[in-house]
Amino acid sequence: MSSGPVAESWCHTQIKVVKFSHMWTISNFSFCQQEVGEVIQSSTFSSEANNPLKWCLRVYPKGLDEESKDYLSLYLFLSILNYKVLFVKNFIQPERNIQTQEADHGCHF
Repeated sequence: MSSGPVAESWCHTQIKVVKFSHMWTISNFSFCQQEVGEVIQSSTFSSEANNPLKWCLRVYPKGLDEESKDYLSLYLFLSILNYKVLFVKNFIQPERNIQTQEADHGCHF
């Protein structure tokens, strides 16, 4: 019975996971007059006090482009380049008692 190949060397890398939440309130959102492709942007924020990564949220109330014009488009935007990021989006619809979560495999900025 073979137990598979034996490694001559090995290593283990632990990735630091930072859990963080940021609340952005847009007053009078239902009165937005933006057209397709027009953005509303939050102020920048970071996950920790001394973290050099600065983030902001961007929402396109009428969609980013013609393909998404019937949907609200929401993006987490990283203002520093050359980082790979995993996005997890949580959508909560309390009136329908629905909570969904989606994860993108990652994007380079």
